[in-house]
Amino acid sequence: MQSSARDWLDSFQFNYFVTAVFNCQTSEQSAKSALKKWHSRVDRQLLGPKWSCKATSERTFFVAFEEHPDSNRHYHLMLHANQPTTFEEVAETTWLKIIPSGALDVQPLATNTDKMRTTGYSTKGLWQKQSLNNFIVSTEFSNQSIDEDQSQFQRLA
Repeated sequence: MQSSARDWLDSFQFNYFVTAVFNCQTSEQSAKSALKKWHSRVDRQLLGPKWSCKATSERTFFVAFEEHPDSNRHYHLMLHANQPTTFEEVAETTWLKIIPSGALDVQPLATNTDKMRTTGYSTKGLWQKQSLNNFIVSTEFSNQSIDEDQSQFQRLA
C-alpha cells in the first residue's frame, strides 16, 4: 500500500511539504472543514476573486495524510503551488486566521531527495485502517474533476 501511494505521489510535481496542526481537540469533520477553508482562502489570495473558476492546473493542489487522530490530530500535505513566493507569504497567516491555536509549517521541496523523504514520511501510517480512510485530495473540496490517477489511488484505499 505505501509503495503504491509513493508511486502515485511521485506522478505529481509537489513543491511543498506542509504540516497543518490544530493544537486543540478537533473532530475529523472540523479538521476537514478547516483544510477546505484554508485551501479556498489561499487560492483566492493567489488567483483573485474568481479563483473557483480557474482551471485545475492553475489551482493549489494537495494530498493530505492524517496523523494521530486520537491524540494530536494533524495533517501532512504534499502540495503544489503555481505561485511559490506568494504561497509562502500567505499560507501560515491564512491558517492562523482559521485555527488561532494552530501552526502551519511550510517546507519547500527543493530536490528529489526532499520529495522522496517527505513522501515516505507522509505515507508511513497508511497501513493503519484509520489512515486509509482519512487522507484528503484537495479536489474533493471543489468542482474540480478528479483525474484517473486520483481515482485509482482512492480505489487502493
